[in-house]
Amino acid sequence: MEPRRSPEQVLAAARAMDEARAAGLPGDLLVVMVAARAAWWGEGQWPARDELTAAIAHPASRLVDEVIWRVIRDRVAPRA
Repeated sequence: MEPRRSPEQVLAAARAMDEARAAGLPGDLLVVMVAARAAWWGEGQWPARDELTAAIAHPASRLVDEVIWRVIRDRVAPRA
């Protein structure tokens, strides 16, 4: 099976996580973001709604992954 991401992409993701942590993102919220990314790829369960909401409420969470941040925001958005 072909890897989903290149080594360069993995390194860029790790740098983004380090940047988010340096900007004040708590470790527990980073774990939520990583779990959400895995769930989006179909490799796990989505974290609880309150955990997702807390993760995207932190300003540094966007530094982890803008796409995942938007996916989470759309997932927790109130349904009209």
